[in-house]
Amino acid sequence: MKRYFLLISLIIGLSQAVHAQSFQVPSYNDGRGGKWELTFQVSTNDSETYSGEQGSNLNLNQRTGFGLGTAYNFNEHLAMGFDLNFTSPRYTATLQPQMPGDDPVVINHRSNIVTGQLKGTWNILKSSITPYIDAGGGFTFIDTNIVDSEAPAFCWYDPWYGYVCNTSSYSDTNFSYGGAAGIRWDTSNNLVLKVSINTLIIDLPTDPQINSVRFEIGARY
Repeated sequence: MKRYFLLISLIIGLSQAVHAQSFQVPSYNDGRGGKWELTFQVSTNDSETYSGEQGSNLNLNQRTGFGLGTAYNFNEHLAMGFDLNFTSPRYTATLQPQMPGDDPVVINHRSNIVTGQLKGTWNILKSSITPYIDAGGGFTFIDTNIVDSEAPAFCWYDPWYGYVCNTSSYSDTNFSYGGAAGIRWDTSNNLVLKVSINTLIIDLPTDPQINSVRFEIGARY
């Protein structure tokens, strides 16, 4: 988590510097307003541990994923867009059985997580370098990728989904929401560069939260 605090400090510091010396910030002739943007995204999620019912738990490893984002800038401050991201982190899950006396099952595997979100963005300053915040909601698809032979036919307490009975892998699509804080730079040759801290919350019984750092490069048109 240290890198998130460092990035937050950097964002705050740059925001204050830009606000205090905005007349020195590089600018461009036509601005963001009335333009679309398309970005390629690289995100690295933090490793997280999630606790569930009856002592079940899941450890999600750090992993770098990729995505695409598109947005329309209504003016220099406000934009609306859509992001689609994919990552496949490894995980270790300890599943506590429903029947007393049965041994817990430990599973090591790789998951697939796909998230699509509609989001709104507020660029705080009109200048080409500006801090920004955004918030949105959409869906997250999670596939545990567990084949039938690795999951015995019994009931257990899943760290994310709660009490389940299944003999195959659990995959599902759930509502998700979150937000981000970052810095963007619109260059004079219509490039867009962004770095941000992102939080994703999945609408499950335990409300698991995935934090990540995201870098983006794209174009305005």
